[in-house]
Amino acid sequence: MPFRDGVFDCAAAQLVFHFLSDPTLAVAEMTRVVRPGGVIAGCVWDFAEGMEMLRTFWDAASAIDPDAPDEARTLRFGRQGELADLLGAAGLVDISETTLRVSSRYATFDELWGGFRSGVGPAGAYCVALSPDRQAALRQTLFELLGEPTGEFTLDAVALGARAARPATITDLSRRPSESPSTA
Repeated sequence: MPFRDGVFDCAAAQLVFHFLSDPTLAVAEMTRVVRPGGVIAGCVWDFAEGMEMLRTFWDAASAIDPDAPDEARTLRFGRQGELADLLGAAGLVDISETTLRVSSRYATFDELWGGFRSGVGPAGAYCVALSPDRQAALRQTLFELLGEPTGEFTLDAVALGARAARPATITDLSRRPSESPSTA
């Protein structure tokens, strides 16, 4: 990161840990730029259970293509505890986890489908790489799995979040993430 050591109170990575080639280095850099006692935080989508839009998309993709690259199987950090473990392995302290719940409202099914057709993210890239016939099959299967919405509808999502602190002193680095300051 193009910043000096210890210049920020907080560093956050929202919805990106899934895609980093070296998440350990990313956490080390986030820690480096945060002052002692500062916060390092991140969140990722819960692809397996909590991201209704993508879970349904990949279920539809798997129905027409058993080899579809389901994000729940291929991306890291989408399960409870994985981000906390990453932060703990970096020597951070006072680790906590939470879930964040959001909803997205779509005016029509075509609004949702248009997002996939834009090619953004793994689902979008998969969608636009399909032949027109396979795209049509995917669209129809997704439409059916969502209950054939004819008007406005809402999809829910859950993100898994974790936060930790950079140790305040060099001696705090020896404290295990699960230990509180009074037991170290």
